[in-house]
Amino acid sequence: MRRILRNNGGQIILALAIVMSIVILSVAFSIYQMNAGRQLLKYEPVKEIVLAATSDFDRTLTVALRDASLEFDETYDENNASIKGESVLQKWMRSAVMAFSHLGAKMEIVERKFKFSWNTPIGFSFTYADFSMDLEAYGFRGWIGRSDKVVVLRIFNGTVRKTGDNSVTLIFSIIDDGKPVPNLIPGLLNVYVWNRNQSKWDPAEIVNMKYLGGGNYSLAFSSTVNEYELGVKLRAVTPKDGIIVSACYIRGINSNEVDWGTLYLSVGEEDPNQEYLLPYSLVSFKTRQATWVISKQKHTYREIASPPIP
Repeated sequence: MRRILRNNGGQIILALAIVMSIVILSVAFSIYQMNAGRQLLKYEPVKEIVLAATSDFDRTLTVALRDASLEFDETYDENNASIKGESVLQKWMRSAVMAFSHLGAKMEIVERKFKFSWNTPIGFSFTYADFSMDLEAYGFRGWIGRSDKVVVLRIFNGTVRKTGDNSVTLIFSIIDDGKPVPNLIPGLLNVYVWNRNQSKWDPAEIVNMKYLGGGNYSLAFSSTVNEYELGVKLRAVTPKDGIIVSACYIRGINSNEVDWGTLYLSVGEEDPNQEYLLPYSLVSFKTRQATWVISKQKHTYREIASPPIP
């Protein structure tokens, strides 16, 4: 009988040890779950805040490009356009910092750029900006995000054709952030024809415009200009965001239809009173007009006055 009691006592001690082990493991697991839950709750708000700020900044950058393109359309001064766009970004930044001030937010635009190229058959309006964000309340520091926006308008050189005494047809495309723009209407498109005799752009009447898919449009407009002196400028406004973009085509100058090398006669940056033969990338448009010098052979050339920049 004593042996049985001794055996039962050992079993009871073993059972108690097992129970205590289970209790300790349960408590440890509960503590782990609580810590993991706190970390999860801490992470989710940061993720949501960053996504919200980035999405809002994307929209702000679109507005900034719209305002900058309007300024560039009026002044043709990229510096003024950049100032206009940057003012929109800075206003948003101040508002965002105030909105997240209870989280110890620190935000700054670390880099930005506005660029417009409207003097070639492939014209674009473009901007990008990088901004940093710290949220002291969550120990979240050093994050940098980038947003960009670009609208491209292209005149397909090989499609520009005189179809009659007073009509010209062409195909063009407009792309917004890599996506075709399918709903451009004639009211959002201006067409101009280069008047060589008066050295100015004359507005042309749109006769027909048809969407072909993929952001491509066929366009017919009135023009009495000689086919070999034909110059066309398109100015479009995106239906959704109101961003202005323009493209320019002048037969024999900015196309591959003739085997001519192209230089430009323009004032230099250092001496505005001295004209130089320059490549396009170095041409100064501060005088609002340049002269194209087109050389076909070594000792022969002809000059064509460029359209004055509006």
